[in-house]
Amino acid sequence: MKSRLLLSTALMLAMASSSPMANGDGIERPPVPSVLALSQQGNEAELLIYGPIGDIFWEGVSALAMVATLDQLHVDTIRVRINSRGGVATEGIAIYNALKRHKARIVVVIDGSAESIASLVAMAGDEVIMPRNTLMMIHAPYINQGGNAVQKRAQADVLDTAGVPPELHTDAL
Repeated sequence: MKSRLLLSTALMLAMASSSPMANGDGIERPPVPSVLALSQQGNEAELLIYGPIGDIFWEGVSALAMVATLDQLHVDTIRVRINSRGGVATEGIAIYNALKRHKARIVVVIDGSAESIASLVAMAGDEVIMPRNTLMMIHAPYINQGGNAVQKRAQADVLDTAGVPPELHTDAL
């Protein structure tokens, strides 16, 4: 019963955080769960992070939904399964910090890939399991944005200061 309550609460939070008309274009879109609590048995829970990090085109794993889900988990071990190509850096950093703050032992399993900011989320694990056929991609941050020369120089300054410090990845290895 407890695992069903957790699952339904996580789904409601995820659906509430993904408004079907968030961009104001009037197109109705079904809500997509962002953090799904797959199960909670005894002192262990399992979370699934599949898809983009952050609210990208009405889907993805938001930091807000992750924090709300983690706040409900009073367990000794949380298994976080990841298959993500990355997403919004600030959302990933917030998810990483939320996982690190949780009292439970965090076991991360890469089911497919942990690319870009998802690779940092994976580093929140006390243990990281990567089968041989999975991928972790780490790279410097980038912005896919237009602009003139002045705007591009300003964007470069932001990238120089807003990146994920390499030691966050290397300290976890």
